[in-house]
Amino acid sequence: MRRDDFEGKKNRLEKMIQLSKKGDDVYFEMLMQKYRPILLKFWSMYNIDGMDLNDFEQEAAIVMLKTLVNFKEDRNITFGAFYKSNLRNHIFDLLRKMQAQKRIPSKNIISFQEVSLYFEETIIDPKVEVDAKLKNTEIINEALSLCNCQEKEVLMNVLTKLDAEIDSSNVKYKLTLGKCRKKLKTCIHI
Repeated sequence: MRRDDFEGKKNRLEKMIQLSKKGDDVYFEMLMQKYRPILLKFWSMYNIDGMDLNDFEQEAAIVMLKTLVNFKEDRNITFGAFYKSNLRNHIFDLLRKMQAQKRIPSKNIISFQEVSLYFEETIIDPKVEVDAKLKNTEIINEALSLCNCQEKEVLMNVLTKLDAEIDSSNVKYKLTLGKCRKKLKTCIHI
């Protein structure tokens, strides 16, 4: 390639850059066409879910505009290399955002402290259940130790039989059952 041809292409590129910076759409499209091979190469190298070629071209156009604004001719880098670097960085940013979205939970995370009452009422801890049964057994044994023979019989009858099997029409039985309830309440400390 002759030096004159090289200088002519360099001047045309500088002219395209300057006019694109000033907002000339024709020269901007010419720049996009000139660097389209870079765009297509990155399109084939990096797969971005949900982004077709038209979307990718729009992202590349945004990067081209930012490159035009930030490009300084006095730096030791060509416009094409600067655009390629910016486009690659933008693609990496898009890929990072996609990966970050995968890590976001679909529902808001709530700490156990915020909803501890809910969990206390809904989740049954087997250790707590055993403790409650032991405490109930202790209370019943304490109440039985306070009862006479007839009260013990009524209390055991109530604890071991279903309500349908208990003869609640007997007045003496009802009185004895009332005494048993009072003794249970004192053992429970209500």
